[in-house]
Parts: sequence; structure tokens; C-alpha cells
Amino acid sequence: MSRVLVGVKRVIDYAVKIRVKPDNSGVVTDGVKHSMNPFCEIAVEEAVKLKEKKFIKEVVAVSCGPTQVTHDNNPKHTARATKEWLRKKHFKVLEWPSQSPDLNPIENLWRELKVRVAQRQPQNITALEEICMEEWAKIPATVCENLVKTYRKRLTCVIANKGRPSVLHWPWGVTAASTWRCQGKDYEAMGPLQVSKIFAALAKKEEASLVILGKQAIDDDCNQTGQMTAALLDWPQGTFASEVTIDGDKVKVVREIDGGLETIKISMPAVLTADLRLNTPRYATLPNIMKAKKKKIANMKPADLGVDMVSRVEVLRVDEPPTRLAGVKVETVDDLMGSLPVVTWTLGSSVAPDISAIHRDVLKIEADGSLTFQNVLFVYSNTYTVDIVKSGLKAVSATFVLKVYDYIQNVSVNTEPAEAIEGAGMFTLQYSTLQGEADQWRWYFNSVEIQTNSHYTVGQKSLVIHQPNRTDTGLYTLVLTNPFSTVTSHRKITVLYGPDEPMLGASPSQAFFVSGDSLSLSCQAEGVPQPSTSWMFGGQTLPVSQRGSLNLTNVQTSQGGIYTCVLVNENTRTQLKRNLTVNIYESPTASPLCSVNAVNGNVDLQFHCQWPGGTPEALLAFPALNNATSGAGDFSLTMPASQDIHGKMVLCMAYHPLHQTQCNITATGPAEFLPMVLTTVDQDGKIVVTIHCNSHATPKAMVTWSKGSELLANGLQYQINMDTAQLSIHNFNTSTAHLYTYTCNCSNPLGNNGKKTQLLGPTISDSSLFPNQDGTIVTMTWEVPPTSVITGFDIQMSGPDLLSGNKNGSRRKRATEGFRSIQQRPGSSRSTDIFVLDPKSTYYFRVIPIAGRTQGEPSGVQIIGPGGLSRPQIIGLAVGIPCSLLFLLLLIGLIYLCVNCCRKKRDHPNALAMGVTAAPTLEVSGKGDTRPGAPCRSPRSFSPLAQEGGKAYFSPGGKPRAPHFPLGGGPIEGKR
Repeated sequence: MSRVLVGVKRVIDYAVKIRVKPDNSGVVTDGVKHSMNPFCEIAVEEAVKLKEKKFIKEVVAVSCGPTQVTHDNNPKHTARATKEWLRKKHFKVLEWPSQSPDLNPIENLWRELKVRVAQRQPQNITALEEICMEEWAKIPATVCENLVKTYRKRLTCVIANKGRPSVLHWPWGVTAASTWRCQGKDYEAMGPLQVSKIFAALAKKEEASLVILGKQAIDDDCNQTGQMTAALLDWPQGTFASEVTIDGDKVKVVREIDGGLETIKISMPAVLTADLRLNTPRYATLPNIMKAKKKKIANMKPADLGVDMVSRVEVLRVDEPPTRLAGVKVETVDDLMGSLPVVTWTLGSSVAPDISAIHRDVLKIEADGSLTFQNVLFVYSNTYTVDIVKSGLKAVSATFVLKVYDYIQNVSVNTEPAEAIEGAGMFTLQYSTLQGEADQWRWYFNSVEIQTNSHYTVGQKSLVIHQPNRTDTGLYTLVLTNPFSTVTSHRKITVLYGPDEPMLGASPSQAFFVSGDSLSLSCQAEGVPQPSTSWMFGGQTLPVSQRGSLNLTNVQTSQGGIYTCVLVNENTRTQLKRNLTVNIYESPTASPLCSVNAVNGNVDLQFHCQWPGGTPEALLAFPALNNATSGAGDFSLTMPASQDIHGKMVLCMAYHPLHQTQCNITATGPAEFLPMVLTTVDQDGKIVVTIHCNSHATPKAMVTWSKGSELLANGLQYQINMDTAQLSIHNFNTSTAHLYTYTCNCSNPLGNNGKKTQLLGPTISDSSLFPNQDGTIVTMTWEVPPTSVITGFDIQMSGPDLLSGNKNGSRRKRATEGFRSIQQRPGSSRSTDIFVLDPKSTYYFRVIPIAGRTQGEPSGVQIIGPGGLSRPQIIGLAVGIPCSLLFLLLLIGLIYLCVNCCRKKRDHPNALAMGVTAAPTLEVSGKGDTRPGAPCRSPRSFSPLAQEGGKAYFSPGGKPRAPHFPLGGGPIEGKR
């Protein structure tokens, strides 16, 4: 047998007096204690026992009806002080059903804490406090979060349910539960037949082997559901069961009948109904209660199983049963006898009066016929009637009242409750006497007599103060009087109240404090007795002074925040919490930093201002750009680029309560620049040419590279670094076919600037030589074009060998023809020192640029030697003297021609018409100096010297050279 279905019904508790609704439509259920039907409890207990005996695997409890909850109706919720506070705060208070659920998250957390503490079973107060603190810390924060998040949903459900209780747990170890929600007409139509249909449908769905129900419910006593369920399922039934035994697939049932007990055996599946003698339900254990809370309750509707909820019964009217006549309670036999005569006498008769035996010690008939009471007791305080009868006349009656008094002694005034608390429902002063009764009583408050009104009710034995408040504190006086005594009793009443709204403050009084300051927090509130004060911060209770002040010294920013003042009335346990915010500031470190970046595809400008640290974070803004936007600590502002911003200083205003400062940034477009070429050799011996294009710009310019019209990107040969300002060309070939023109274009949102770089082969543009004072050491310097590709320099010399040290301090010098290498310098070098030279010898030096294995043209030859005319100087003199003579001859010839021409003009005037039609042209050719180390010169810099074979000869640099014709040769000729 795998599953048992158990029915559970919620009914009005058996100890509650049933009240009928005024309209006779039913009984009052709101605000009434409910509990589980006793017969259903027995059914659940029996199912759990079967499970414990391993006869079944699962117990499914089923309850039909609307979801309802209960509420404790605490007087604090309806106190006058609470209502007054809500009125002042303009809260709209709605009517709320009594015994509604307590939805307050704190109350739910308190219940959770109580369950956890109960499991620990503390042995004393100290252990209880420690366990409470430990278990409170273990409650996950998500529990409170869920209570807050679901508050609205739970409140909506309670309102929709009209505040009825709704939670039903199975603390006996039930393994599953189903709840059938029936609202509105469905619930009103729910009777035994409708419930039986639900049980029959659910038994089939759950594949139950056994259905156990209570034989009847104590609210309607129908005793029909079990029988109808068996009929609908066509299962055998065992009703009024007082004993159940499982035997295989059979169930042995001992059932109660009118004549005694009957034992039957039925096959399963079957339906059983439990009688009172079946078992005694056990109390739920705490572990089972905790397990029950975790059980899933499935909520379903009758329509989910197609159950017809139409009722065949209509309730016309509900009335209370007839009330039986009550008996009369009498104090004495005399009261019971009522009007029986106690004494009879005849006026003027000698017959003794007939006095009841029990009154003979009290009643006495005087001679004049009057009745005298003597030795009276309090029981003789009563109303007496005298009947006078005379033969022949109508009987008459007279009535009088006899009151028996005693001296009033030992008056005491007591209070209920013991303490008067402001806002409580009522406070009662009651008096009692050890002896004597008063027929008059008066109450006074501070010597003023109290009359019954809305605030006071003066009764025979008490004074009731409705909604006591602090003004009711004072001396109350009771004056009791009767004809024989007057007694006065006093009672001083102190109405406990508070704590009132406190006065919070910080000393010194200021808006904020600086890290390192000292301050004191005070919290003062009125109350009787004086409320105790404590302070909390970050969930921890802080030590305070005797007067409740909190002293903070050398405060840090971590101590800034919300401090909670907790005021407690030790007598009433009323607690009030109020918060005070303490601001502790610290200035940011260092200074603010301004920057600007290009964003949105290098189109817009993003101004960035950062001033980290500090408490609170500094307020940052760019008022010149946007006066309506600001940020804290780290602020960015994006704007479209425009020439109005170019070169304009933009200020970031940084405001902190302790310090105000600023920083600035100027956005500019790319400035003019010169590309820089650097040549290196990689580990494979191949040339790597790096071109740098660094253009000053704010924000930093983005560089694009191209070769001719080809846009370059990262690849095997071309690599562009991260900031795009550097292009590396790998495996570079210095042949003229690979000396391309490379273009770098620098751009940012404010403009762009581009430069072209024509790479050159290894080339020397200039060189110089600087000897020392002794002429033993020379420093040779050289320059190269900025775009020349060079990996090294070969320093060459022509002339004697350099001196080297020996025993005699020098060695014999030897003249060497031609240039030879003496040093190798890297491509970054621009100078070198050469030593040791012989000051008496002449040396020739030159530099050959190298790019990998390719050599460029050598530099000009630099010469150093002893004083006197050098060989070039001698050659210059040899050439200059003949040239000077030639120049003189030419000058004389020119003068001669001019004089001759002037003479002809005078002699032949018409010759002017002939004129020269074309200027003579010279066909010239020249050759550079081909000496070793001679610099290259352009043919255009040659000067005419002489004529030889119809051609003019030139000397490099305009300097004369040896003519190639005999002295005295003819003049220069020109072709037309």
C-alpha cells in the first residue's frame, strides 16, 4: 500500500460559544478561534501510525475551503497613542477584521528566532542570551528580504480573504498536502456531497489505497462524507472505526454499533471513518513542526478535476437552540420563602406574638404594638412589609426598608492593572473594606471631585480612567460615608509614559565634521520613568556615558553614517528609535586630473575630470562646456568637436566641502612635425626600418600609414604599433626599387596633419674633422639625411699608419697608399675619435655609410697634417697664376674691342641698323675632380677657363685648374 488520503476540516473550536449572525444567515466566524475537527485529528493520527508501522509510504492530507489566517489583536495596535500618531501623520486607517494575520516582518522574524532558540534548549538566562545572539546572526538576510518583498502580496491576499486565517500545517509528519480553494459561491455551496466528490476524484488521481476520514464534523454533525465517498468510489467502507488492523490487502475494522462492537474485514482500497476511541492524538514535536513548514502544499480548484459544486441543499435560516430557563439563586431560606410571615401579633391582645423561631432573638413586640429590631445582623438589611387586618375592614399594608450599617474600617485602594500606562485602554481604582459598607462614595483628583464623563466612570466600588494620560498623574482621594462613619483614603497614581519624541543633537553643532575631530552625540526624551538611552551604529551597540551621550574622538570617515538612538522605558518596555546622521568628511588626495579623449570613431571629444578619494566624493563639472551637468569623483562629458574648442583652455571645477580647486585641459589638433627614421638589424641579420610620426595633439592623434596610394595595415612586412605612431618595415631592401615614399597622416577630432617620407639609401651629407691641441687625436663628425637608411659606418683613412706604443714610445711610420678601414661605428653614431696620430704626417679620412651589406657613397675627404702649403694649395697656386695672366689678357682684349666698336660707330652711323641678332652660345663640358676623396660638384658650378678644340673647360667650384692648351692660345669661340 503506497498512499493514504486523510481528510482535514477546520471548525470553530469546541470550547467557543457559537454565535449566530444578526441576519440569521449563519454563525459568526470572524475573530473566532478555529481548530482542527477532533475526529479529523484522530484520522490523521491513525494514518501516521500506519506509516510508522511501514504499512504505507505516504500520507496525503486534504483540506477543502477558503484560505484564512489568524491575528493576535494586540491592544498596542488599537491604543489611543497609536491612533493619535497615525492621525498626526495623516495616515488613512482602514477597518480591519479582528484576529487578522500579523504581516509585520519583525514579528515573523521573531517567530523564526523563537523556533531556532527552542531547538537549542537553553538552561539559564545567560545561555538564553548567548543562543539568541548566535541564532539571530544565523538567520539569512534573504528571509527578511522575502518577507519585505512578499508583504504586498500577502496583504492583498488577506484583504481579499476578509482577514480570515489561512495557514494549516501538518505537525504529525504528513509527507504531502493538498488544499482545495473554494471561494464565493463554491465555498457557500460546499456540503458533504461536494466534499465527497472532491475526495473521490482526488483518490483516483493520487492512486490512494485507503481513505481515512473523521466520522463527523462537530460544526454540522452530518456524518455523511465518508459514506458518500465510498459510494462514489464503489469501495467498501468501515465506519465508526475504533480499531484498525492491516493484514495484507485486507483491513480488519472494529466498529461501534448500538448493541456494542462489531468486527468486519474489508478489502482495499477502502474508506474508513474514525471514531473517538480509535486513538489519542499525540502532541506535535518541534522537529516535526519544522519539517511540516517545509512541506509543499498544493493548491487546487474543484474545476481542475471537473467536480460539480452545485448544491442540492439550501440553508433558509440559522437559529440558536432554545434557551432553558435558569434557576433562582437565593442567599438564605428566608429569601426562598419570600413572603412568608416572620411575626404575627394582635394589638391589645393578651396573646403573645407569634414570632418565627429563627427571629425571636431579633424581633420584639412592644406594648404599644410597635416592632423593635435588636441585635440585628447585616442579613436583616431588607425591605419589610406590615399587613394590618381588622374584621369588617379592608386589609392595608405598609412597607419599610431596614439598612444595617457597621463602622467603616481598613479601607484599601487597589489598581488594575498594577501600573497606569499612557495610551492603555483603561485603568481602574478599586476599593475594599475590612469592615463596614458605605452608602456614599466620592472620588477626588488633586482635591477636585470626579464626576462620571467620557474620561472617568465612577462606580460603586471603583473609579475607571479611560485612556489614561500623563495629566492623570496625581493624588486620588476616596471618601466613604455611612450614617455612622466617614473614612478617607488616598492613593498616589503615576501614569507611566514615554519615551516621547527625543531631541537629537551633536556637539559642536555643525553640518559636518573633519576626519580626526572629536564630537558628542546627545539624545534626550521625556518619560516616566526617565527612559534609558543607548546608541547603535552598524548593528552594534556603542558604550555611552551615564547621561546617555555618545562621545566620539579622533573620528574617521568609516564612522560617518546613521547613528540610532534607542530609548527604552524600563517599566513599560516601550521602545523608541530615532536616527541621527553624522557626516565625517575627508578631502581627496593629490589634485584633480584633466584629460580629453577622442570617441565615437574619432569624431567627438570626451572631456574627463578625475579627483579620486575623499568623503564625500568631490563634485566635478565643466561649466564652460555644460553648466547643467556634473558628476562625483570621476566625471566625463562628451561633446561634438568644433574649432571653437581648438586651443581653448577648458577648466574642470572641483568642489569638495573641505577644498575647492580646478584643473584644465586644452584640446588641439595635430601640430607640425618631422618624421624620424631609425634603422636596425634584427636577429636574422635583416634590416628593419622604423618611421616615427609624433605630432603633438590633444587628444593624441591617430596615425594612418600609406605607401604611395596603398593604405598599410599590420602584416608580415609592415607592423604598426599600438598607438599607431610608429611603422616598422621588416626585411627592408636598400635597392632604389624599394625606396618608396611613405605617408603618415595624424588626425584627431580637431584636424589632421600628414607628412611624406622618401626613404634614401645610405648617404653622408656632410663631415668635419677636429684635431686636439697636440695633433695626436682627431674627432671626426658627420651628418646624414634624416630619411637615409643606415645601419652602420665604415671609418677609412689614407696615409701613414697610426702610432702604437713600444719600448721607444713610437715606431717607424710607413706611408700607405689608398684608403683602408680603421673603425666600424653603429648607425646611430655621428662622431668618432681617432688616435694616435703623428703630428708630423698628413692623413686623409672619410666615412662610408652602410645599410646591411650595401655601401653608400663615401663622404668628402678630410685632411690633417703639418703646417706649410699643402699639395692642394700648391696645385692651386700653379693653376691660379696662369689663370690670372689669362684674365688680364682677356680684359685688355675686351677694352680693345670696346674702343674699336665706338670708333666704327662714329665713322659708320648706319651700321647701327645691322645689330647682333643672336647672343653667342657656348657649348661646354666639364668633369668633376676625379681625385680620391674629391667631393661631387654639379656641372653648373664650373667656370670657363680656356678653349681647346672648340670646347670650354671648367674647374670645379670655380677654381682654376691647369689648362689643356698651350699658353698664348686663341680666344674662346662660341657657336651661333
